[in-house]
Amino acid sequence: MNQASNKTRDNKNTTIIWITGSYGKSSIKEYLSSILEQEWKTLKTPENQNTEMWVSNLILRKLNETYKYFVVEMWAYKKWEIKTLGNIANHKYWILTAVWTQHIWIFWNIENTKVGKAEIAKSVEKNKWVLYINWENSNIRSIKFSENLQSVRYGNFKWSDVTYSIKSSTQTQTSFSITYKNHTYDFTTNLVWEHNILNISWVIALALDLWVTKENLTKYLKNLSKPKNTLEIIKIPKYTLINDSYNLPESGALAAIEVLCTLKWSKVLVMDDIFELWMKSKEIHINLWEKIARSGKVDKVLYIWENFKRFFIGWLIKWWFKNENILEEISDIKIWSAILFEWRSSKKYLDKIMENV
Repeated sequence: MNQASNKTRDNKNTTIIWITGSYGKSSIKEYLSSILEQEWKTLKTPENQNTEMWVSNLILRKLNETYKYFVVEMWAYKKWEIKTLGNIANHKYWILTAVWTQHIWIFWNIENTKVGKAEIAKSVEKNKWVLYINWENSNIRSIKFSENLQSVRYGNFKWSDVTYSIKSSTQTQTSFSITYKNHTYDFTTNLVWEHNILNISWVIALALDLWVTKENLTKYLKNLSKPKNTLEIIKIPKYTLINDSYNLPESGALAAIEVLCTLKWSKVLVMDDIFELWMKSKEIHINLWEKIARSGKVDKVLYIWENFKRFFIGWLIKWWFKNENILEEISDIKIWSAILFEWRSSKKYLDKIMENV
């Protein structure tokens, strides 16, 4: 870690863009690096390798002054960790994607989570860098940031610097506009649904700040690289599958269900649990499953989480979900179904279907 810190400090050519938050890190890293690497030589952290040791190792092995940008996804799982991470990479642009209940088992409570994530602002202010923050996130809005902090707030909320508006959306693309620095830009992207447009809005703002032209952005956004296992629609004979098995917050599951609703045939949800919620796990899952059951947007459910399985099945029935629509095995899913696979362990059930294609 000390060697990596020395190496980035001595590198005067590479601009480092650092991304952290409770969720959304990998998606934003992929979107941003996909755009930047078409303009300049860009290095990014691979997949979910986001610890201090992984990032330090990558810096020592690959980073050199031929790279214009280095896009870093980095975890921050406890208070006072931001300072250590800042020493590894002398970032100019920092991104705080969200503060939420994920990883609460490490922080103990949401207040500690906010304190830990908010430390990023102190480093940014001290070094006169720029912080991009998700202003739609209520926990971030409740943080008292210094008036001297140079920030770009993205999201459709009061006092945002970057706002977006969706014009039309299909299963394969979204047309939208963003407004930034008193200019409105129209784009079409292969990303679908609103939470992705929220994330891409600030990516566009940063790209514009880095002098990527509107014309080039228009080209890049049409075929954007997307993270693996995130709202990937797979069409096979007699089934349409949505691979959304990457670990996301409860809001991500609800957004994926909206995508499921755009598909034909019987709508089936194969769902695992949300990881790392600790004492909040039961409460959050009750609220999530109540929303799913009462919405009437899902026809059948295959519930693969064992910890509270009987408890939640009982509540599903109480919330007017029919017992015969709660499945036991993947083989119970009939043909001509649209199936959403949500959270990590659901991926093995998707693989079972794909093995038989």
